[in-house]
Amino acid sequence: MKKNPMKLTTFLSAVALAACGGGGGSSPAPSVGSGLTPAASTGAITGFGSIIVNGKEFRTDNATFDINQQSNHTQNDLSAGSIVTISGKKDANRNFTADRVHYQAEVEGLVTAVDTAGNSLTVLGQTITVNAATVFVRVTDLSGLKVNDVVEVSGGRDSNGTIVASLVKKETVASSTVELHGVTSAFDASAHTFKIGQQTVDFSKSNLTPTGATLATGLAVAVQGTLDAVTGNVLASRIHVERSGENVESGAESELEGAIQTAASDFSSFTVNNVTVLVDATTKFADRHTKSDLVAGARVEVEGTAQSDGTVKATQIEFHVNNAQAASVAAGAVSNVDQTAKTFTLLGLKLTATPSTEVGSDDDDHQFKFSSLMNGDRVLAGFTPSGTVLNALKIQRLKNERQTVRDAVRSTTVVTDQPNGKLTIATVPVVTSSSTNYFVAGKSTDANGFFTAAGMKGAVVSGTGVYDATKNALAATEVSVLKTDSHGAAHP
Repeated sequence: MKKNPMKLTTFLSAVALAACGGGGGSSPAPSVGSGLTPAASTGAITGFGSIIVNGKEFRTDNATFDINQQSNHTQNDLSAGSIVTISGKKDANRNFTADRVHYQAEVEGLVTAVDTAGNSLTVLGQTITVNAATVFVRVTDLSGLKVNDVVEVSGGRDSNGTIVASLVKKETVASSTVELHGVTSAFDASAHTFKIGQQTVDFSKSNLTPTGATLATGLAVAVQGTLDAVTGNVLASRIHVERSGENVESGAESELEGAIQTAASDFSSFTVNNVTVLVDATTKFADRHTKSDLVAGARVEVEGTAQSDGTVKATQIEFHVNNAQAASVAAGAVSNVDQTAKTFTLLGLKLTATPSTEVGSDDDDHQFKFSSLMNGDRVLAGFTPSGTVLNALKIQRLKNERQTVRDAVRSTTVVTDQPNGKLTIATVPVVTSSSTNYFVAGKSTDANGFFTAAGMKGAVVSGTGVYDATKNALAATEVSVLKTDSHGAAHP
């Protein structure tokens, strides 16, 4: 078996241990106590109730929400998959509270092309690629989109400027307002234009912020405006020139998770989620990796300290393989551990560890391996069927994370029984009740709405609660449909 000291972050984005809804319904995050120090996290949202990013649950009771440069928003305006920057505090017990949540859509506007075979689409001159990790809202995948649909896209840009989408959200109400975020090129002061990707922006009548900001080539900007039907240009009404470090307090403990967008040839720096990460001789690399592994496309988790110029000085970097291989994910206490057969039981499922199974522990115990696994250990496991056998792709022992008090399962293999308030997820029986919270595509709903969406073709469904081995059933406190059908109808 392959050794890999993974953290909970990567699996959380796959299993969505908390319900993926902008409203309430999840167990409350603990209150933050004394000994407060600055903390920040940038990454895709993987759960709500509070907000979970990079495996950290931030309490948001008193947080302000800055969305597309406007502060009159709430948590309900965010979706799972949205890449946000949370700035706040942590206490001595590592409970986190958010002071500010910042989100900027990478692009929002009319779809001009859809290439389902190439897993891409075009919006406002921006090429966007999707993958198995992309969260779709109101559609299942690209096949549910067509030219002239309005979508919101969150993601990071690769070295070619292509947006790698973490979120594609189809809007239900057409709007004349468009959003565009990126780096300026082809700046023309006399024509009052610049480009982001292939999209020309006319700034002749725009309001420029912050006060004193000027435009030039090579600046990171957030543009809001309308689309000129004749020229095809974006007529900017507001342009915000981003300042390094404006969203994170200098000295804050920072964490980033995502795919490397660009990397310096000498590996001294790289970018993740549009944040520059600095690497030096003090940076530690997990699991025998080295700085030479810092290449575009590699998925990493970075821990470090925010600098005054907006960069993050990395103290530790871990590498994660793509979770897309895992057909299903489950969390809970293991039983029937058989070291000879390399098998164990999790939520009633018999899983088999293979020579390629990645094994780790969230407390960074680099000595932990399958032979260390004991009955009663709580784990998070990604698995996929191979004939009649369920092979574990990853096994992570859970020691530190507070979320692990809950059992959970997520899969596309779902059978529903609405009249009896039951369903199976990856063959795990899940029972709902009057106290169960229901979510569909990031929004709170009722039982009818949930079961209708859960029966749709291609639906990804998660259940969280308490597993009872004597009944072989998960009593659900939360159930969520993470992806829904493009036509809003159930399919066999």
